[in-house]
Amino acid sequence: LPDLLDSSFDRTYTSIHDFSFLLKCYLLDPINHDKELVISKYKETFVPRGFKVLGYGAHSVVLHSDEFFSSHIFKFSKLDLSVENKIKEILGILIYYPNLAVPNKYFTSSPLYRKGTLTAYIQNNPNLTHLELLEKFYQICLDVRNIHNHNIILRDIKPDNILLDEFDKPHYADFDVSVFDTDKAYDVTGTRFYMAPEVEQNLFKLKYVGYGVKSDIFSLGCVLNYMFNHNYPYSIYTPLIPKKVIYLIDFMRNL
Repeated sequence: LPDLLDSSFDRTYTSIHDFSFLLKCYLLDPINHDKELVISKYKETFVPRGFKVLGYGAHSVVLHSDEFFSSHIFKFSKLDLSVENKIKEILGILIYYPNLAVPNKYFTSSPLYRKGTLTAYIQNNPNLTHLELLEKFYQICLDVRNIHNHNIILRDIKPDNILLDEFDKPHYADFDVSVFDTDKAYDVTGTRFYMAPEVEQNLFKLKYVGYGVKSDIFSLGCVLNYMFNHNYPYSIYTPLIPKKVIYLIDFMRNL
């Protein structure tokens, strides 16, 4: 695989720094011109020949090929410094090999779940019974519990990050922003409509509040709401956040 990738990358593509910056702009303000830049100029970034892009994240690109390794997907990701140091700590590198460099860009592989996301599953199956929905949600809860048992906070539980296999069994599939529960989390990470209150209040930098796996449980409740009501939390009580308010929130975050 490394030889294949080295021989097929186009070296004229932009740097990972520029790519990550544009994706960050896209996620914060997807209605401005940065969205077009990501879709047009960067949609083929880091894509080996024979592969196609399945999706973009804040720190990664998900790739798949029907020609090579058709049963798996590959995620090209960039580590931030805290994750890089955590890997060094786990491997004992900081103690035994302090001068050993660990690449902060890497590929990971996972099975391809051809049924797609939970979002698509709910939209494509509008006649699911309450019992069928509860069974799916129960399976999701078991998956999350298993991850929590390994002291990991997922921090971005939402229907788009839950994939279904050929047997319609759900799997959580995005660990880009996950952290160990032993490290109390304080930053604002995740999708706003699925954030727990203690996470979202850190947006305003008035008082930082640490959070843990309980914040994931709140997000699970928001997923359950979506499965049954097909809408975002609170959207039936308040209108969607106006563009001006989003700009105000982002402005306050930078104060």
